[in-house]
Amino acid sequence: MVAVGASAPQFGCTAVVDGELAELAWDVLREGRALVLLFDSLQSGSDWRGLFAVLSACSGRLERARGKIALVCRDDLADTLLWLERFQDEEGPAEVPLPIVIDADGRIARRCGFVDDDGEALWGRFLVDAEGTVRDLAIGSAPCEPDVADLLRRVESARASPGCGGGGPCGSELRNARCQEVAGR
Repeated sequence: MVAVGASAPQFGCTAVVDGELAELAWDVLREGRALVLLFDSLQSGSDWRGLFAVLSACSGRLERARGKIALVCRDDLADTLLWLERFQDEEGPAEVPLPIVIDADGRIARRCGFVDDDGEALWGRFLVDAEGTVRDLAIGSAPCEPDVADLLRRVESARASPGCGGGGPCGSELRNARCQEVAGR
C-alpha cells in the first residue's frame, strides 16, 4: 500500500509509449524524475483530449521540473489501443504526451493500494519524488478530472524540497474520499 513518506512500490509494466507497445522496468518508467501516476480509465468520461493538449503545451515546464506524468489505465490492451487509434483518427497526428501503463488485471492498482475492500479499482494519483519517496496521494471512489496546473505545482514542489525532512509534512494524503481539488491549493 502506498503511504506518504514511504518508498514507492516498484513494478514492471506494459505501456504504450510514443504510440508503441513497450515493456518498462520501474527505473525506465521513472527516468530518475518525479513521477505522477494517474489511476484512471480512458473510458471514464475524463476529457483526455483536453488533458493531452494541456500536457503538450506544458511539456517544457514539466521538463524543467524534471517531472513526468503517466496514466495507469484499467482498460485492457485491446480497448486502449482502439481508443488511441480513434484519438489519432479524430485529432490527426496528435502526440499522446504520457506513457499509458496497461493495468487491466489490477496488479499495479492492488500493489499501490488503489483498490477498495471488495477489490474494485479506485481512481486517484500519487506523486513519487526523484528519490522514490511518495510525496502526495489522492485516492477516490469516483473518477476525477486531473488539474494539470495543480499536478505541475506538485511536481515542482517535489523537486524544490526533496525528501521528507524539515519539520513539515512532505505531502498531502487523501484516502477513500471523492477526488476533489480545492481551488487555490
